Amino acid sequence: MQFETLYIQKKALDYPLTKKYREYFQKNGFSIQIIEDENKIPRNLNQKKNLFLTEKKGGFVKPCPCTPQAVCCGYHNVNLVEGCPFICNYCALDVYLDFPATKVFVNLSDFERELDEYEKNHPFLRLGTGELSDSLVWDPIFPYSEYLLDVFSRYPHIIFEYKTKSANVKHFPFNSGKYRNILISFSVNTLRKISEEETLVSGLNERIESAKSVRDKGYKVGFHFDPIYYYDGFEKDYEETVEQIFSQFAPQDIGWVSLGVIRFAPDLKEALYQRNTKILDMEMFPAHFDGKMRVFYPIRKKIFQFLIQKLTPFTDKIYLCMEPFHMWEELGLNPASLNQRIYESFFKG
Repeated sequence: MQFETLYIQKKALDYPLTKKYREYFQKNGFSIQIIEDENKIPRNLNQKKNLFLTEKKGGFVKPCPCTPQAVCCGYHNVNLVEGCPFICNYCALDVYLDFPATKVFVNLSDFERELDEYEKNHPFLRLGTGELSDSLVWDPIFPYSEYLLDVFSRYPHIIFEYKTKSANVKHFPFNSGKYRNILISFSVNTLRKISEEETLVSGLNERIESAKSVRDKGYKVGFHFDPIYYYDGFEKDYEETVEQIFSQFAPQDIGWVSLGVIRFAPDLKEALYQRNTKILDMEMFPAHFDGKMRVFYPIRKKIFQFLIQKLTPFTDKIYLCMEPFHMWEELGLNPASLNQRIYESFFKG
């Protein structure tokens, strides 16, 4: 990974995690600056090439934001980093976060204390680190994979998910049962769309091989088809992708599979005009139930029907992301007690 500057807030200097990042930046000849507060960071920087080490004052763990009119899967997010070096055209992080550097929160002991209280009030708890950054992209600097394994081995009733487009899985040890609550998931897409819309990520074959590697070590794996694109020939491409992935896994290997057709807040549209993307070639409209730009409802339904038909011979652990109740019902899916059913299905095998 190529960076420009590591900014360290003075109050963050003494944390062990800060030492790890400083060592990496010094070893690779990147600039390091010690600052009093975030206002000292120039506003015109590339968020993906600059890092800011700081403390987070609460809110490490939060429910996944879901439109009230959509079926909520009951997932929760752990945010230890805000920002990602990968370049994915559909990603809204740089627009949403509106900060000139990736924030890395170094007070991990505070996160652990917060988690301890959080889990007491949340049964059937499923959570992961894939919302505001890739879960494994930072492992070459600090092995978050090892750290979080240690944390969640103390909470065997919590399902913890790593979600990634990387192949950074070498830090995962053999799982003899101690980590039966851990899921390692991969965001996947067709070869065409990975090539057109994603940069600096691992290729599809690398992600599949990484999934097989952790499966062989005893972990369950998950796959997220999100965002799904609609284009001429999408059926052939997605059918080939499903076959390429799932022909290499048994049903008991799978923790869950999510499906989400591309959607984004209207604010992202202006940014998309500045990116080399084919996303705007699709006809998209503001949805009546959440205002997000979406593919027309009958087309989304057609996409889901097609993918569910192709996936069902391999797994029944399929759910939709951010879709209204009537979409589930028209597809013959059951949205009732969704989080509990996903949770219980995970542990049943």
